[in-house]
Amino acid sequence: MRRAEYLQCRRGRWFVRVRVPANLVVQVGQIHFVRSLDTDGEAQASASRWVALVIIWDGGLGSGHRTGTDIR
Repeated sequence: MRRAEYLQCRRGRWFVRVRVPANLVVQVGQIHFVRSLDTDGEAQASASRWVALVIIWDGGLGSGHRTGTDIR
């Protein structure tokens, strides 16, 4: 696995980025689902990404907003 898999840094902040499965793109309305990790540190982002991915796949996919769950 790549060191920064699922991670993207934009404007100094880290995000988790997941490709939406092709059969769900029409329902979700986007190709990638992106969620902020609320950090500017790569080490914290690397640690937080797995929790964020669980949140995305367990119900956050397509919601378009934060569910209030702290992923730090």
